[in-house]
Amino acid sequence: MTVTPLVGESGLAVELVDAGLSKGLGQVAAGLDEVLAAGLDPVDSPEAIGLIREGEVLGLRLDAARVELVDRIDRSGVFRTDGHHSAKAMVRHVAMLSGPEAAARAKTARALRDLPETRAAFRAGEVGSCQVRRLARVHANPRVRGRLPDSEARLLGFARGEDY
Repeated sequence: MTVTPLVGESGLAVELVDAGLSKGLGQVAAGLDEVLAAGLDPVDSPEAIGLIREGEVLGLRLDAARVELVDRIDRSGVFRTDGHHSAKAMVRHVAMLSGPEAAARAKTARALRDLPETRAAFRAGEVGSCQVRRLARVHANPRVRGRLPDSEARLLGFARGEDY
């Protein structure tokens, strides 16, 4: 097993077993550095619209990755080895999140296990975080949870096409 160090924004080296993951995270960080160094200063409305849309898609994909991380930590139980009682608690502590933010990520992760089309659309940046979190709130209700997958395509259509 090869461990690849990744130096994060904090300057601390994080050891990652998967070299591909380390490389990918490094590329994301370098790309963001490039964007910020170039400056986000649109010259006209069409360019502003383009930057807004591109930025939102990238942000949504990053949100999806953070939710997926909570899911993987939860499913693997790796949070226990660090002394935490749940993936939500681990992410809340390590990322210094508010309790509600950590809970929303965990709730979303659980919902996306049952909603594969929504998960794919979220990962692609095709549906907003707010819309996905709303579906996760509905999924959390045990009275409707079992019916939600049957309505997923229709609800996903609304989430893709309607303002929040």
